[in-house]
Amino acid sequence: MKKERKLYLWDWSAVADPGARLENLIASHLLKVCHFQEDTEGHRMELRFLRDTDAREVDFVVMKNKKPLFAVEVKTGERSMSPSVRYFKQRTSIPRW
Repeated sequence: MKKERKLYLWDWSAVADPGARLENLIASHLLKVCHFQEDTEGHRMELRFLRDTDAREVDFVVMKNKKPLFAVEVKTGERSMSPSVRYFKQRTSIPRW
């Protein structure tokens, strides 16, 4: 795995594509959760994503003190679990999906 960056906009309403807009909205709120935990509890929080070399990806992984708390996959209109989520759920120690 290699480290890559993703870009999200603070003003998620400026994003035209509905899927990307929803992902930006979720990113904004998860980041607020991380900041709240840092400010009130003193934990070191991180918001990351997970992608492997075969391009399987999970949109967000919330980390607390360098350990994963939970993962979030954002989709509009999907009712079934993403194959990427299923893959990483079986192979990682992330406790909540």
